[in-house]
Amino acid sequence: MQKRGNQRWWIWLFWIPAIFLIWLVFKQVPLNQVWKILSRLSAWQIILLICVNLGLLWAFSRRWWLILQHLCCQISWSQLSAYRLASFGISYFTPGPQFGGEPVQVLLLTRRHKIPLSTALSSVFTDRLIELLANFTFLAIGIATILTYGHQVSGLDMGNLLIPAGLLVFPILHLVLLWLGITPASLLVGRIQRLLPHKLFQQIYLLILRSEQEISTLCRNKPGVVIRSIWISGIVWVMMIGEYWLTLWFSGGNFNLAQVVSALTAARLAYLLPVPAGLGTLETSQVLAMQALGADPAIGLAASLLIRARDISLGLLGLWLGSRAFHT
Repeated sequence: MQKRGNQRWWIWLFWIPAIFLIWLVFKQVPLNQVWKILSRLSAWQIILLICVNLGLLWAFSRRWWLILQHLCCQISWSQLSAYRLASFGISYFTPGPQFGGEPVQVLLLTRRHKIPLSTALSSVFTDRLIELLANFTFLAIGIATILTYGHQVSGLDMGNLLIPAGLLVFPILHLVLLWLGITPASLLVGRIQRLLPHKLFQQIYLLILRSEQEISTLCRNKPGVVIRSIWISGIVWVMMIGEYWLTLWFSGGNFNLAQVVSALTAARLAYLLPVPAGLGTLETSQVLAMQALGADPAIGLAASLLIRARDISLGLLGLWLGSRAFHT
């Protein structure tokens, strides 16, 4: 009983700040204003947002499909899209939605398509590495925009805002090292394995080594694949900015590109915090962003609710598709 109580206590550490932020946001922004904004949405606007998000799903899956095609085999876009959604569902509903669902992608590849574990891991790792590179690049651009135009869109100290820009170094460095034939992750695990000579660490070391070697071979022998994957990531971010701009526009906001990028940067930073589904942090970031831009904070809350509805729908769909994939 004592152990269960401790586990519940840790869970509340994640939920209490989220609940407090939600209460604070809805206390500041009248619900009737938010409802007026949302009730003005027309059917064609909702359909357009759905179509743009389907295009985003295609682009995400296309990058992974391209990597898998050159590593081992070709899997249909519909299957990879379902696997990506399953991964997103797990990541979204757990603390820190940047990671969490990748093991599901690896397991689905190995169980349903008999792909070797090291190759499955290589494909997912490469896809995520390029995605992180694109994400941190956008954050660096967004932070530069905030600093240039002086928008205090997230309520954070500017010194803290520079942290994601510094994190950009890590995916770039890792990709460059792999391109040069150096396997940094396996070198690190190898050191741990020598200090703690256990069979489990030996197996992990060999798996990571084989995976990094496959990625390194892909980078050196087929650099066009990596470049095309990075190019797809750029298209993804252009589409994400466009989708977010449409969300703000349909919510009654009229902003220029710099303002849209600043507010979207605040939303992405909110998702980096270890709160399940960014609950509370997303809403707070968007209300603060609108206030900093001199706009109605109800627009930010309405936009965040539209984003929330989209992500919850996709997350639940992903969990359902993942459950079906594992049981068929």
